[in-house]
Amino acid sequence: MKNQSTIDLAIQMAATNELTLADMRKQIIAEIEKQYLIFLLIRYQGLVADAANAAGVSTVYLRKLTKKHELDPREYYQENDRIKY
Repeated sequence: MKNQSTIDLAIQMAATNELTLADMRKQIIAEIEKQYLIFLLIRYQGLVADAANAAGVSTVYLRKLTKKHELDPREYYQENDRIKY
């Protein structure tokens, strides 16, 4: 699934699950949201405050999203390889 484009994923879901347009939109948006969160967590090495700031949301909301998508920011923390901005 990670190598599929969002459009390919949508076509596959529509063909196999007979989803409604509304359901497909929800699933695609959720997948895009999750991939964006992963990008932020990697870029900011698990620092939720920095990732939230970059995304323009509160840390509370970003934590809520990470829980929704079952992501643990601690898995992205790398103390020895900190990016300095």
